[in-house]
Amino acid sequence: MVVVKTTSMRARSDDTGPRNAPTSVRGRPGDLSAEAEWLLTAASVYRAPVPADALLFSAGALTGAAAGAVLPGRGPDRLGELIGECAAAGLLTLDTASQPAIVRVAAEVAADLRAHLAAVGRSDAIAQAHRRAANYWQWRVTALRQDWESDVHDLLEARHHLIEADDLEPAETITEEVCSRLHAFDAFAQEEALIADTLARVPRHSARRPAWAYRLGKACHLQADYAAAGRWFAQALSGFDQLADTHGMASCLGYLGALAHARGDYAEAER
Repeated sequence: MVVVKTTSMRARSDDTGPRNAPTSVRGRPGDLSAEAEWLLTAASVYRAPVPADALLFSAGALTGAAAGAVLPGRGPDRLGELIGECAAAGLLTLDTASQPAIVRVAAEVAADLRAHLAAVGRSDAIAQAHRRAANYWQWRVTALRQDWESDVHDLLEARHHLIEADDLEPAETITEEVCSRLHAFDAFAQEEALIADTLARVPRHSARRPAWAYRLGKACHLQADYAAAGRWFAQALSGFDQLADTHGMASCLGYLGALAHARGDYAEAER
């Protein structure tokens, strides 16, 4: 667990404010030490407050790996000092009342940080931070005992970070896993929305589109939206035909025949 030292984070010298409140005047990301800037970058990509240990994972310590180029061989104590530096500068909110401590970077701070990194030619640091955050959420799914809804939440967060890093194919792999879980628990509407979002991101001529269209057709079919299901199965059939994927074509034709049979069009079903 990260232990955060808070002695340097008082709001005023008379200590009348909360012990962990940020300073009233916000500092600038460029004024931080190189290590603290790395820490702030790692924290800035999360969409919601996260345990400080998430940042430790970003450094590689939870996996037993080296902490990376910025924090080689450093552990939780050093990370806690860097969180303290960012909080003292008013660039990171720290809640030590929670166990473990929770950290959050405000949207305006994250925007300032991105501008600073772009100005110094280090925009790629944001994408790298998103990839580390994706690893953190996937680690939670494999390492923690939690219910399926929590697993889905964590996988969706990992998917978000991969999309932000422009790693679309790994994001699709996670989407497939999420859809399987949603399907197993009859969460078909959520599955449909997720697949539709994925299709909107897949290039129009990608060989991956037919499989997603087919999966979307099944989600619509299970919600009795037969018109939409028919459209998606037809689109998937066309794509599988172009790929000469006879197994995919057969699956689509089976569903299209079932839909025709259900609406009483027996000649079309037989065809």
